[in-house]
Amino acid sequence: IYNGIENSSTSIDGKYFAFISAIKSIDLEDVKPLFVTEAENFITLFPNSVHTSTVILWLALIEEEEEKFHSSYMHFRKILSLYPKSEHLAFALYRTGLTQTEQFNEYETAVSTFRKFLIRFSSDTLAAAAQLNIAQIADSKLEDWVQAVSEYQTFADTYPMDPNAVAGLMRLG
Repeated sequence: IYNGIENSSTSIDGKYFAFISAIKSIDLEDVKPLFVTEAENFITLFPNSVHTSTVILWLALIEEEEEKFHSSYMHFRKILSLYPKSEHLAFALYRTGLTQTEQFNEYETAVSTFRKFLIRFSSDTLAAAAQLNIAQIADSKLEDWVQAVSEYQTFADTYPMDPNAVAGLMRLG
């Protein structure tokens, strides 16, 4: 244990990852640029490390915070295309759909992304939110009322215990 961080890995990428994790845990704005620099270095040095998709995810989330949505989106897409076995695949795909909806106004593309999510990750904790997003896009963005009713019904039937199920049913009328 070094400064409270357990490092079970003796590999250089494992040690560097522990270093980056330590920098990330320092919640100071002055440290964020150092973290970004070190994270980018890690990705360059260790593109095939088991830790790389995690580092890319961290960068994507920082870029979202800083409203650098195109860059964040590209990092999520990088996880999807280059790290197909990543533990962050479901989250990256979901966030891609959110960005397409909320930042790029690409509603049809977002619906397609959320449908892919539901096919690949139907039991994920974000599955209900993906289905609800499809319904809300059909309702308020595409104004396709027939599709919206169908999507809200699917949401209510599939996720009846979700906190948003009642609101979804209320949209059905």
